[in-house]
Amino acid sequence: MVALSILSGFLIGAAGSAHCAGMCGPLCLALPLHKNTRASRFYKLALYQLGRIVTYSILGLTIGYIGTVFSFSGFSRGFSILIGAALALGALGYYYRKNIPTPFFLRFAFLGIQSQIASILKYGNKPPVVLAIGALNGLLPCGLVYLALLYGISFSSPWQSMMFMAMFGLGTTPVMLASGMGFFRFRAAIYSYLRPAIPVMIGLMGVALLLRGLNLGIPFISPFLPSFPGLPVDCHP
Repeated sequence: MVALSILSGFLIGAAGSAHCAGMCGPLCLALPLHKNTRASRFYKLALYQLGRIVTYSILGLTIGYIGTVFSFSGFSRGFSILIGAALALGALGYYYRKNIPTPFFLRFAFLGIQSQIASILKYGNKPPVVLAIGALNGLLPCGLVYLALLYGISFSSPWQSMMFMAMFGLGTTPVMLASGMGFFRFRAAIYSYLRPAIPVMIGLMGVALLLRGLNLGIPFISPFLPSFPGLPVDCHP
């Protein structure tokens, strides 16, 4: 399961990086790094990405602890089906709307975080400032991050959820770095190739959780989940 959390997190992040480039790429360009040397700009942009990854990791750890409540309460099957259905609907929504809508009430959070970022920018582009802005960026409302957190909550351990979200952030990093460095042709090429993969990846996440919750007895794909706390998950026939 640890290997699954690492691999799936990175792949989902890489596929979703096209979405990140469109939504958060302009934030990278807005950083006051234009007068820096190329090496200094790359270093500070890497710190910015590190800040995002740290925030995603903390969110993953938090959501993982919430997931264990459902697991230990004996609702793992129903919870898995519910999350799988939500992800499948999210995939359909993204396919038809080309975007993942953000709930209206979270727009206020966006304005608050945006205000915090603007106030921190007054301190210039020192490494701690850039790191803090990246950490705040990880809190900005984002439908793709919400879907990733939904999938992350299904892992049996909070640490696996944290690892999943950390790798999700790492998967988005190359395109985000390219955006900040001004490699617009690279970003455009990645955008055109990876954007169609976003609903596919989200849909596969949903199907995997639906199969898991259906208890079909298929090893590793749909193992027998315990009907009440204390029973082990049976992954073998």
